[in-house]
Amino acid sequence: MKNINKLFIWVILSSIFISCDKDNEGTLFSAGQADKATFLTRSANWDLNDATLKVVVGRTATAGGFTVPVSVTTTAANAAYANVFGITSPAVFTDGEEYAELTLGFSDLSTINPASLSIIPNGMDVNVGLSYPFSLTIASEQVAYGNISTFNVATSNNLEFEEVGEATLDSSGGWEEDVISNVKVQKAKGSEVYKIVQPFGYTSIAFMILADGETVTCPNQIIYNHSGYGPVTMGSVKGTYDEAEKKVTLTVGAYTVSAGSFGGGTEIIYLP
Repeated sequence: MKNINKLFIWVILSSIFISCDKDNEGTLFSAGQADKATFLTRSANWDLNDATLKVVVGRTATAGGFTVPVSVTTTAANAAYANVFGITSPAVFTDGEEYAELTLGFSDLSTINPASLSIIPNGMDVNVGLSYPFSLTIASEQVAYGNISTFNVATSNNLEFEEVGEATLDSSGGWEEDVISNVKVQKAKGSEVYKIVQPFGYTSIAFMILADGETVTCPNQIIYNHSGYGPVTMGSVKGTYDEAEKKVTLTVGAYTVSAGSFGGGTEIIYLP
């Protein structure tokens, strides 16, 4: 009877082990299994003033050649990024290699809209940058179990500006309540971002004409320093662009100071 019980217990345990092994088939692997890959880190910052970014990929074996299937992935709102950012050189392993690099590049940034336009005061000027975040993804069937399948790329583009002429600023319905002529204008190299140089005798302001050629984005920014109330911020701006007239219309929600608001207005800029 005791022998029968021992045999029965052994059969039950064996069936459990066999069942567990079957359920995990395809997910467990031993070191040295070929054609499985992983990113070595989860993210990187890419200064787009550098034309390329190199990303290191590892694999679980070193025997034979292997090319890792990696794709550029984006959010639905920024789907067009995949048309601009791409893999110019895939991660290709030769026999004996454990690590390989893939190279990212990009084309015309003016065809897509940035996720954000950052404007940072710098004395009487502003530093302007753009961001275009996206990810890289290893095909699911090639990911080493328990490793990193997605690599997040945080791009930044600190823009370099050049003089492009002078503009007329119609601020009769805006902050200045007058028309200002001969305002210097700078344009970013490679992007439809413009900087109006000290239009109200204080700091410069910046805005971007989006890829549709009609919409203007203009983040909240300081435009003046009031003698009684301090810095004045031009905020909640909605902008449009008329290409035929080279006319930028900024509808300002409010000119605000720490004590309150001077109300809204309209700034019209005729670009050179």
